[in-house]
Amino acid sequence: MRLTALFRQILRESRFNFTSFNLTDRDLIEIATWNLKEYGVAQACFDNDNPTFEEEVTCLVHDYRTLLQDPFPMGFRNIPDPVPVLRVLKLKSPEQLNREEVGGCWFTDPKSLKYLMSNLDFNLTNNPVYLIKATTPLSNVDVALSLVKRRESGGENEIYLRDNGRNVTILFVDRVTPS
Repeated sequence: MRLTALFRQILRESRFNFTSFNLTDRDLIEIATWNLKEYGVAQACFDNDNPTFEEEVTCLVHDYRTLLQDPFPMGFRNIPDPVPVLRVLKLKSPEQLNREEVGGCWFTDPKSLKYLMSNLDFNLTNNPVYLIKATTPLSNVDVALSLVKRRESGGENEIYLRDNGRNVTILFVDRVTPS
């Protein structure tokens, strides 16, 4: 693996090794603390500009608990194994897809496709957009990073995979058009 690719992979993955979404309060506090140190303030938690670190951690833990209690695919309660995942990519053709390393950032709710398509810049390249549907073992999900990013991204419904999507079974690749 090239040094640049390895560096990007390290930056994308969390330092945690959780293999399920059965997390303790201590786990959630550790994830919240890591989140604040890596990504900064807990946005949308406060009306004031100067929350304490403890207030921010408490807010994040509350939001993570909500995600853990909301049913899949919007939340992580009763997440299946293997996990059905979706990804949108611009490709010249489906054959251009690197099936050995599909990427780490996916989403789980098919309803999010409309949101993602509305935010995609179709003028960036002339390449068509493809929807990839796949499955991956639950153990391949970066649980901590998925909680952090799903909380931050709202409508994108993100889920992050370890190893840049190497352990993914692709079910289909279909061309999609903007609505």
